[in-house]
Amino acid sequence: SKTALLISDFSSVGQTFAFATKQPILSLSKKGFNKQYQKIFKKKDIRKNYGLVLNNLDELVEKVTYLLKNQVQFKKQIKQYRNEQVFNLGHADKYLIDNFDYILNKKKHPDWFYIGNNSK
Repeated sequence: SKTALLISDFSSVGQTFAFATKQPILSLSKKGFNKQYQKIFKKKDIRKNYGLVLNNLDELVEKVTYLLKNQVQFKKQIKQYRNEQVFNLGHADKYLIDNFDYILNKKKHPDWFYIGNNSK
């Protein structure tokens, strides 16, 4: 990838970019967001697993510089985090084909976790 890093808001685009390229992201954050996130979702802010969080514009140059100078470290960190989080990495196409009948016919798969009433 020719892109060295991504500056993003709090969206899945940042995580997708980091997982696909193993390049870090700089996530924009409004004041107090991290505490609200932790309170609502009862977990830590995962953005630090694949980059840094920018709390105010005064930090912009410092954090971009840090990310660029430490790309090798972040590449390793992102790869490790991705490997821990992504199921069936590198084999998703085969898994999808093998289990497509469950999705197409809305049958409950014995190994899948369901939320709500979206299976027969």
